Amino acid sequence: MTINKKVLKIYKVLFDKKAQDIKIFNVKSNSDIWDYFIIATALSEPHLRSLYSYVTEEMEKQDYKIFYKDTGEFKNWVVIDFGEILVHLFDKDTRLFYSIEKLWGEKEEKIKNFITKSKGVKNVSKNKVKK
Repeated sequence: MTINKKVLKIYKVLFDKKAQDIKIFNVKSNSDIWDYFIIATALSEPHLRSLYSYVTEEMEKQDYKIFYKDTGEFKNWVVIDFGEILVHLFDKDTRLFYSIEKLWGEKEEKIKNFITKSKGVKNVSKNKVKK
C-alpha cells in the first residue's frame, strides 16, 4: 500500500466514524520521522476511544504496522504512530488549546489532492468529501 493510499485509508476510517475537522499535513520537509500528520477531533471521550479503536483495528487488518499507540487514559488526546504517518486524536477543547496545526498550517494537504494522486483508490466516495 502506498503512503497516499494509507493516508486515504486512515482518513476514510476517521470520516466513517464521524471524526470532526480532519486535517492532513505534509511534514516531509520538516520531520525526519514522519511524512504526514493527520489531526482529527472527537465529540466526546467515548467517541475518542471509539476512533482510536477503529483506526487501530482497521489498519492492523490491512497489515499496517503500528509503531506506537497510546495505552493511557484517553481523556483528551491520543496518538497513533504508523511509521510515516502520525495520527493525533483530540477532544475539541484540547485541540483548541494546543493548536498544533498552527505549526503545520502551511503544510496542509487537501483530501482532493490525495484522491487525485491515488487514482483507483477504493472506498473513498468523492461525493462525501467536502474539502
